[in-house]
Amino acid sequence: MNPWRRFLRFNAVGLVGAVLQLGVLALLIHVLGVGYRSATGIALGVTLGHNFVWHARWTWNDRRFGARDYVKAFARFVSGNGAVSIVGTAVMMPLLVEAVHVPPVVANGLTIALCGLVNYWLAAWAFICSS
Repeated sequence: MNPWRRFLRFNAVGLVGAVLQLGVLALLIHVLGVGYRSATGIALGVTLGHNFVWHARWTWNDRRFGARDYVKAFARFVSGNGAVSIVGTAVMMPLLVEAVHVPPVVANGLTIALCGLVNYWLAAWAFICSS
C-alpha cells in the first residue's frame, strides 16, 4: 500500500479513536463523577483496543497473519502505542490540568495530538514485524 495512503488511514482511525477517547473521558468525568486520572486510564484502554482492531482490519489490511501473529501484533501495539500514550498521558495530563489549569478533556486532546506521530511509527512496527 502507498505509504501516504496508509498514513492517512492511520490518522483517520486515530481521529475516530480520539473522539471516542474524549467522549468516554467526558462521560466518566462529567456524568459519572470519576476522577480525571482514573477516567483517563479507562478511556485510554478503550481507545487502544478500538484502534488496534481498526488498524488491523483497515490501515494494515494488506498484512495477513494467523491468530498467534495477531496476538503478537496486539502485544507490540499495546506495548508501543500503549506505552507512549500512558507515559505521555502520565506526564502531560497532570502538567496541563494541575499546573496550567487546562480542562481535562482539552488537556487529553492536546496529549493525544502530541503522541500521534510516535504512535504511527510504533504501530507500523507492530504490524510490519508480525506479517
